[in-house]
Amino acid sequence: MKRTISAMVGKGSVTHNSRAFSAENVDSERTHLNIDYCNEPIKKVYHEMFDEALKQYNDKQKRKDRVISDYYKHIESGKQEKLFHEVIFQIGNKEDMSATGEYSELARTILDEYYQGLRYIKQHHKIRYTNLLTSCKLTAYLADIDEQAEDMFFRLVKQLAEKEGVNEQLKADNQMLWVQRMNNIRNRATEIVNTELVYI
Repeated sequence: MKRTISAMVGKGSVTHNSRAFSAENVDSERTHLNIDYCNEPIKKVYHEMFDEALKQYNDKQKRKDRVISDYYKHIESGKQEKLFHEVIFQIGNKEDMSATGEYSELARTILDEYYQGLRYIKQHHKIRYTNLLTSCKLTAYLADIDEQAEDMFFRLVKQLAEKEGVNEQLKADNQMLWVQRMNNIRNRATEIVNTELVYI
């Protein structure tokens, strides 16, 4: 059964997301199902993401009134921007991917893989990550990588299986051996995809 993945950008509320308070539309009996991947102070994240670029900007300024000493405070005190927005990802819907339903583990696995990819880009490609994030193209970029990875994985599995004679005949003759060899092929295909496409 196919699933959809959708995303939306919202205003965001840290206290609501961390359940420091519960709104009327929150079922508190389900709060324990929440997964908290990353909960860092926003001020700290600002410094990590923007301090280097801020220094480069300030070094080019000839007028003192254009120098920005703290980008977080600059945005906080300004009227044009909000300090942060949240991006909400939905895998399937509450009928087919509920946190307590039949496919809850699948939903969790998909979310884990998505987060690991996001963290990898943030750690190893900071400039690309920041550019994608600030231009609101991060979701589209990750979706494209995911689609390419899936296509590459299935193509590799098919090619390796054909090359190594892991076919329907082997499946009929010795199903256990077929399963072992297919698992080995899938593991190798995953490693190739991660090395050549995802973790580069």
